[in-house]
Amino acid sequence: MGSYARLVGRALTILIAVVVTIFLGYSGFAPPCHLAALFMLLGIALVIGLFVFLAFLDKLCSIRVSVEKNVMRIGLGICGSIDVPLENIAEARIVDRVRPVIRLGGTAVPGVFYSGYYEVKDVGRAYIFSERLNNLVELRLVDGSVIYVGGDAPSRLKSIMPRARAAAEKQDRQVFRTSISDTVARILIAAAIAYILLGIIIYPFIPGRVPTHFTSHWRPDSWGPKWEALVIYYAIGSIGVALAATYKLMARKDPVAAILTVPVVVGFFLIGFSTIIIYVGCSW
Repeated sequence: MGSYARLVGRALTILIAVVVTIFLGYSGFAPPCHLAALFMLLGIALVIGLFVFLAFLDKLCSIRVSVEKNVMRIGLGICGSIDVPLENIAEARIVDRVRPVIRLGGTAVPGVFYSGYYEVKDVGRAYIFSERLNNLVELRLVDGSVIYVGGDAPSRLKSIMPRARAAAEKQDRQVFRTSISDTVARILIAAAIAYILLGIIIYPFIPGRVPTHFTSHWRPDSWGPKWEALVIYYAIGSIGVALAATYKLMARKDPVAAILTVPVVVGFFLIGFSTIIIYVGCSW
């Protein structure tokens, strides 16, 4: 049943990417200027590629559990890892099935991968990091938090609880922590700052009168002052800037969601940059 659900979830996610690609291809979405079209299509390709990434999350962020020193490490493949101090584990057991009702934060591709904070039936709020919803390890922490872990966690359970009891005498307790790439965070913040500054630098080069609306064949049918071009540029990029600014905050709770923001941030920046090229480089 799990394999069938995963296959259906993967197929539906890829189908969405295909439908979006076909729609954009038949709608004449690419602008007439070659450079603007290149940047816009690169941005769109990143966003579409995100759907393909989502379809294979269970492979790219495969869950492997290990016990290192006094820490239970939940490895998430290329998406990072989550460390749960052993002294913070009050109870650990295998459960047959978990039924999430609603996703409160994080990443969910039904049938493929679950990562983040959920409302779980008969349990309340809990974290789930798994590629399935059956045969999971339930961790109950000393602060009342609940974490469900898939992957190879059930086979590692016997090595977790004895060491957790041995470490329980320690006083300094932390719920859990995630590993994130500080380098990625710095690059995203630098890209956001560069995007903001670029709009200011390029503003003097924008013509005094710019097209503000186009027909389906990319012919201007409405015109406005140059500042409207800057408003559109920042409106598109604001999503990327907001995601870049909150990258580390998201990664503290769900490293998978943080990784997924990277192509989205870059995609919005490229699409926003293409709008400036349309105004500066296209001859109307």
